[in-house]
Amino acid sequence: MRSLGATFFPVLASGDWLKVAPDRVADFLGECALIRSNIELVAPSGESAESHAAHVQQVSERLRNIEDAAALDMPFRDHRKSPADGP
Repeated sequence: MRSLGATFFPVLASGDWLKVAPDRVADFLGECALIRSNIELVAPSGESAESHAAHVQQVSERLRNIEDAAALDMPFRDHRKSPADGP
């Protein structure tokens, strides 16, 4: 993740708790978007394409939980698009 320019998520990889100051939540959500756009690269490789796909799904679900929690600190700014917004 560091090679992508991530600064928040490597803290989690080291086993430390990650705390994001309120004035850095927008930056953190930007990093979440960076990770999501490179999720195939950051998800662990598996022994087969099927197991890698499972890892991608797991990372995606956990990332969504993190994004949702971070978005709670940003009232009136939902970082997700609704299905009605279109592509």
